[in-house]
Parts: sequence; C-alpha cells; structure tokens
Amino acid sequence: MNILGICTEGPQSTGACLLIDGKLIAMAEEERFVRIKQAPGLLPTRASQYCLKAGGLKLE
Repeated sequence: MNILGICTEGPQSTGACLLIDGKLIAMAEEERFVRIKQAPGLLPTRASQYCLKAGGLKLE
C-alpha cells in the first residue's frame, strides 16, 4: 500500500511524506523547494513530487 501524506495546516511548515508498505521512503518540507521560511499557505506540490519520484511513483 502506498500512502502520500501531506501537511498543510497549522503554523509549522507544509510538507509531504511517502510510505510504501509501512516504510518511510521520503519526507520533505515545501520550504526547501520554494526558499520561503515555513512556506505558509502553500500547498506542498513540490515536496509531494519529490516524494513520489523517490518512490518511483507517478500521479495518474
């Protein structure tokens, strides 16, 4: 089972993580890609893409 988790709420950084069969494959915060501290209000699209690529998956 593949799970892409995204965090978009609260005062902390937005980000994404990917679990495949219960193992953490990748985790990233959006601020690393957009260079904006904590990336407030941004949907973590770049972080999600990074996680999917690390897991060899595509959104289809």
